[in-house]
Amino acid sequence: MHLLKVYILPLLVAIFLLLLVRCCFVTHYEVQTALPELRLQEGDRLLVGRYVSAGMKRGTIVAFRHPSTAKIELARIIARPGDSLWVDNQQQRVFFQKRAGIESSFMVPGHCEPVDVQPQSASLLCYVLRHYEKARAVQMVGKRLHIGGVPATRLHFSQNYYWLEGVGLLPESFILGPALCITYSSRNWQPRWNRFLRPL
Repeated sequence: MHLLKVYILPLLVAIFLLLLVRCCFVTHYEVQTALPELRLQEGDRLLVGRYVSAGMKRGTIVAFRHPSTAKIELARIIARPGDSLWVDNQQQRVFFQKRAGIESSFMVPGHCEPVDVQPQSASLLCYVLRHYEKARAVQMVGKRLHIGGVPATRLHFSQNYYWLEGVGLLPESFILGPALCITYSSRNWQPRWNRFLRPL
């Protein structure tokens, strides 16, 4: 009985706390394919927070559920709620800083923050409303966004959105949380000691 109190009970408590932290606060993600743009190598194991917070800045690497495949992937935050993106209508491209000759911009939607509907952003906002906000009776009429047959000039969204590099606009409900650090790394069972506990 004394042995149970001294050794086994504290061990069981430690295992319980570890599982609680793992289930509720953090998880591990293994990089299956090298991601040079994120400076990650195949075999890196990342500690990922299970939360989305206002502290996630531009440049933060996050784990997210891909909207098409539902697989967990990694990407860098390019723009946060309230940031302005610049749209080149002729090239159908989005830039993150104002460029010469490009005057069109739109704001990344934030929770309950009003977003003006402009011709250059109408089709993108229409896609967001249909796929992420589950809005009905949303359609494009020419270059105008219509909701219930009425032209929309200003919208409100139910959650925060982020623009992820190589992915585009994604709601926070698809984001697991920030990648915090590389806990350990190995390939073909050979550890890479210089990558252990490396912050991202």
